[in-house]
Amino acid sequence: MSNTLMNYVHIEPVTVPIKGEGAFMEVRSLGFPLNPSSVSWYYAIRKAQVVEQEGVSISVPGEVVLEGNLHMDRPTYDLWSTDDNYVFDWAAQELSLTIIDDPA
Repeated sequence: MSNTLMNYVHIEPVTVPIKGEGAFMEVRSLGFPLNPSSVSWYYAIRKAQVVEQEGVSISVPGEVVLEGNLHMDRPTYDLWSTDDNYVFDWAAQELSLTIIDDPA
């Protein structure tokens, strides 16, 4: 998936009342216990912030508009191998979000 920026992916814009519009989803592990029954993940939905980089305007993750924790059960965790996109896809499904390619 070419739209990953470290711990972030672009998502179809989602409006969070009072907070604004989120365009990025961040997902980070809160730790990996030995022989887990579940694994906890932090997520944040972030606004897009436009910055200049080498004379080009690009969109990067900005202010958090929504955040929380998700819990992945053992059977789901066991299906994860070395492709971290699995975690992004799982989190997006749990949050009813759609991952999109980098906007042009």
